Amino acid sequence: TKLAIMLRRLPSAMVQALPSHQAAAPAASRVTRSSFMSSPRPVQQNEGARQRQAREAFPSPSAISILGRRCSPQTQSKRSYRLMRDMVGDQNMLMQLFQIPEVAEARKFYEDGKLVLAAQRLERAQEICAASRMPELSFMAHEALAHVYALVGEMVKEQYHREMCVEACAEIAAKSPSPATNLGLFDSHLSACITDMKLGMFETVTLHKAKKYAGRLGKDGPAHQRAAELVEALSMLAGSNPTSESEDILDFLLDRVESCEKDCTQFPTLIATAHILLGMAYKRLGDDRVKDSWETAVNVIDNPTSDSEASIKIAGLRRLAHLAIEQEDLEAAHKHATEALKLAESARLPSLVTRSVYTNAKVRMAAGDFVVAEGLLRSCIARLVPVSGRQIVTWDLLDLQDITQTYCGLLEKLTINNQSRKAEADLQSQKLTEIEAKHEVTAQAVESLRASLVEQCFINVFLPNIPLLLQAQY
Repeated sequence: TKLAIMLRRLPSAMVQALPSHQAAAPAASRVTRSSFMSSPRPVQQNEGARQRQAREAFPSPSAISILGRRCSPQTQSKRSYRLMRDMVGDQNMLMQLFQIPEVAEARKFYEDGKLVLAAQRLERAQEICAASRMPELSFMAHEALAHVYALVGEMVKEQYHREMCVEACAEIAAKSPSPATNLGLFDSHLSACITDMKLGMFETVTLHKAKKYAGRLGKDGPAHQRAAELVEALSMLAGSNPTSESEDILDFLLDRVESCEKDCTQFPTLIATAHILLGMAYKRLGDDRVKDSWETAVNVIDNPTSDSEASIKIAGLRRLAHLAIEQEDLEAAHKHATEALKLAESARLPSLVTRSVYTNAKVRMAAGDFVVAEGLLRSCIARLVPVSGRQIVTWDLLDLQDITQTYCGLLEKLTINNQSRKAEADLQSQKLTEIEAKHEVTAQAVESLRASLVEQCFINVFLPNIPLLLQAQY
């Protein structure tokens, strides 16, 4: 094949560096992620047909990634699969890429949570792809590297590989323009925008390019443009957008809600996200309309049919629960927290289960049920502490910091046999400090994430697809 010939032509030093064993090519199957850009949800469909289509569209629910994101039963097409298969014309060449030992090893390390080792193998795979002078392959390698570096908090490296994705897509589009390459260019520019925002360096030029390519996407173009505008709104809330003023945020978000409700009727995650962002603005201003905004966000999505829908609905429910605690409405807080946990469990999303358990612990604390609250918090911490050899991801470390702070605060208020439990709190705090020291880069990235307001629920909406090279099955 072309790739095999290319490998034979590599410099001898590079060929000698290849491991001697050959990984078997995995069987082709469908990808495991969905997107707001998928085909519109069916207006009517009986339950039997829906379940049958879901079984046909997805592999076993046991296919769980390092983030615990399963393949949700739903009938939508898969953006990343369609994009990559259209952009790579020679399918035999694509399968040869999957047989490169570094790719197979990177996938194994990724699934095992050994992300630093996965990145090392992917860097080597990228060298091979670059030597092939095939931008389609380089795109896949850069996309996978950006994803892994985002997880471990290497944001500067993530930014570099996002830029390389843009360049590779532009090269592909120059020689073979198509709707798929326009979608790739939109995706690449929007991803670069979000990475820049995490670094506090929001680039309006990149955003405008994303909007430009969204305008080339036919009937789905308006929804893509609304997505780019919501990313812009998030940057305004975070204060990283150099062209906006704080007093413009509310009017801008009100317009975005209206435009999303008009153009995104088939993409409820975007409507829900718009209302959550509007609620965040209301919360900042002390406006009572915050509750209505978050309730609307939750109600927009009735029965989630994808990970991104479940993620944004759970984010809305958890916000409502915390708001109800602040307003001392414990009945409402319990209702929302319980619903969030049930949804996270039914969707089989471990990271969201942990956050929902944490919210329930906060409710129990507010109700004075400290024994139950302590048990829930200890359960959350046990879920998040990385086992030996695994790299903690940014989102887990962020959650671990929040939960540990709450747990330590609770312990300091409690006693056993009239003895203070502050020593236990200090010990737990020290354990967190040790984890942060061991994963220093990730800890620094968490600080940037907090400032940027980029939450995992928003990533799941705007960038829901695990890169093709890292998917559990394809």
